[in-house]
Amino acid sequence: MAYSTSNPPAIETQAINGRRRWSYVSADAIATVDGAGYFSNGFDLGMKLGDVVEVTVSSSGATAILYVNNTPTASLAPDTTDGTTISATDTD
Repeated sequence: MAYSTSNPPAIETQAINGRRRWSYVSADAIATVDGAGYFSNGFDLGMKLGDVVEVTVSSSGATAILYVNNTPTASLAPDTTDGTTISATDTD
């Protein structure tokens, strides 16, 4: 799949220093979301360098913490880093 502007990330919190924490749920794999320029309208939404993006895969619940690692330019969309995947093992 691909990013759709009809399912944008949502701002969860904004710190005093201006950094924001975003939440995003999609059927796309975390590796897809982490691709360069995935959030094509991210800068228009207000994403900026250092913002945190919590990504959850809707089908599995897999979650990763990413952050925006570039600044806005006319030709680029936000790029996120390879984040930390949060996982658990069911012991029952």
